[in-house]
Amino acid sequence: MRTGRLISYCALVGIVCAMTASGSFARTSRDILLKQAEPRLRAIYDDGAFRPRRFSADWLSDGSGYTVMESVSG
Repeated sequence: MRTGRLISYCALVGIVCAMTASGSFARTSRDILLKQAEPRLRAIYDDGAFRPRRFSADWLSDGSGYTVMESVSG
C-alpha cells in the first residue's frame, strides 16, 4: 500500500511541476508576442503606415471617371 501511495505522490508532484513550467513558458511567450506586436500596431495606427496616399482628382463632367494632374519631377 505504501508503494501505491508513493507512486501517487510522485505523479502529483510531477503534474504540479509540469503545470507550473508550462504556465511560466506561456507567460514568456505572451510577453515576447506583445513586444513584437507593439511596434507594428503603433506603425499602423499612430504613424499611418497603411494609410493611402492622397491625390488631387477632378471628376469628368459626364461622371464617367476622373482626371489626375501628375507632377513632373526633374
